[in-house]
Amino acid sequence: MKRKNIFAIIALLILSACSQDFLEVEPKGRISSDDFLTNQEEAEMALWGVYDLMTWNYNRDWHSAFFLKVLPGDDGNAAGAGPTDQKQLQEIDDFTHVADNPSIEQVWSGFYQTISAANTVINRLSEGDLAGVDGLIAEAKAIRAFNYFELVVLFGDVPLILDSPETEADMHKSRTPKADVYAQIEADLKDAISVLPLKSEYSEADKFRISKGTAQSVLGKAYLYQEKWGDAASQFADVISSEEYDLLEDFEQVWRVSSEFGEESILELQYISSETYDWGNFPWGGHVESNIHVQLMGPRGDGIFDVEAIGISNGWGMNIPTEDIANAFEEAGDEVRRDATLISE
Repeated sequence: MKRKNIFAIIALLILSACSQDFLEVEPKGRISSDDFLTNQEEAEMALWGVYDLMTWNYNRDWHSAFFLKVLPGDDGNAAGAGPTDQKQLQEIDDFTHVADNPSIEQVWSGFYQTISAANTVINRLSEGDLAGVDGLIAEAKAIRAFNYFELVVLFGDVPLILDSPETEADMHKSRTPKADVYAQIEADLKDAISVLPLKSEYSEADKFRISKGTAQSVLGKAYLYQEKWGDAASQFADVISSEEYDLLEDFEQVWRVSSEFGEESILELQYISSETYDWGNFPWGGHVESNIHVQLMGPRGDGIFDVEAIGISNGWGMNIPTEDIANAFEEAGDEVRRDATLISE
């Protein structure tokens, strides 16, 4: 997907009425909310903006949702240059973080920015009279459900917001019981499943889009986390029996560019590879469209590893694999996945 800088489309500007004519100026470089989402092209642009926000939230510099989900586990350590490098990530890794940890705050905000954008698409298109937008609404509902699922797994009870906030109070709702959040997740995903096409029915250019199998898989996982074992098994059985997905014969090929949106891909976020970042040109802030985690998690090149010979870029050594994950592969006798996953001296 060739993504564009279209975040302003999601941040729809609503100007207050004013009696002074000289203050009623047409906005420059922005689209008025009254004039937007009036045709199919604009509806698609708005949906691409939702995808873009979700992609960004998992690919931010020091505050990505990926790090927040991985670091508390046993498979990786924050590491980097040592215990003082990116203190907020070290605290998450060590379970010593507090409520105002900046990485937690930023990931929380990123989830809700994505949800807010999805709400705008869902509500505006549902209220309008555009034909042929049911699929776009279904995709936005699936994205909203996925982001709420990530939130409820990480935080438990979270505010359930289904409308676009209009007042300050709307932006500061109290937490909703997680059972109610899960109910909304299930409702959104069931709506999406009834409309979305199969993965194989998308064109090559649209493979990044959420399919029926994606929504079924997320719904199955939501059931699993609620211990609804029978419902989860049923959803996963439908995904398997669809014959849309399969395991690759060579595990090492799963993460290769040649396997992008391949047989094993159920939900995949896409990044461009036209930018290469190193120690000197890393673009802090903004919405970086390259996969910056390659730089963040590449083995450090300061005398510890030199991986140029095997075609991997040296980086900053964040999220370094632990001995626990290596031992798990050893105990399972799984040399194939061990050798494809870990680099050792």
